[in-house]
Amino acid sequence: IEDLQFQLDKFELKQNQLLRKEKELKDKILKGTAELENFTAKVTDRQKDLDTKLKKIKEMFEAQKDLAKIIREQRIVVQKWMIAYKRADFHVKNAIKEKTPKTAVDDLENLRQQQKERLKKETAVLNKAEQKLTYLQDEA
Repeated sequence: IEDLQFQLDKFELKQNQLLRKEKELKDKILKGTAELENFTAKVTDRQKDLDTKLKKIKEMFEAQKDLAKIIREQRIVVQKWMIAYKRADFHVKNAIKEKTPKTAVDDLENLRQQQKERLKKETAVLNKAEQKLTYLQDEA
């Protein structure tokens, strides 16, 4: 009977050890699962941030392309106003040389002044667009 009692005690001790070990493993599994879920949440958040940044970068790239096209077109506009101003300047100087009446010279000078102002305005638009493009390129 003592031998059976000893065997039973030994068995119960072994069973308690196994139960403790099982509890420890369950705790480790729960802890590992929680850490994995936390890590997954961090990775998901990071992925969302990267997706948002990628979308913003794509938008900025498209804006740069659009702005570059606007700048090319604006340069043509500035060149045309430059030609118009130089042509008006030539006509004013030519009218003065040919001793054209004062009223005609005044009209030509007025036209030249208007074209000069428009040239300044268009050049300012071009400069502003170029500054925006530079800003977008620096941000990207």
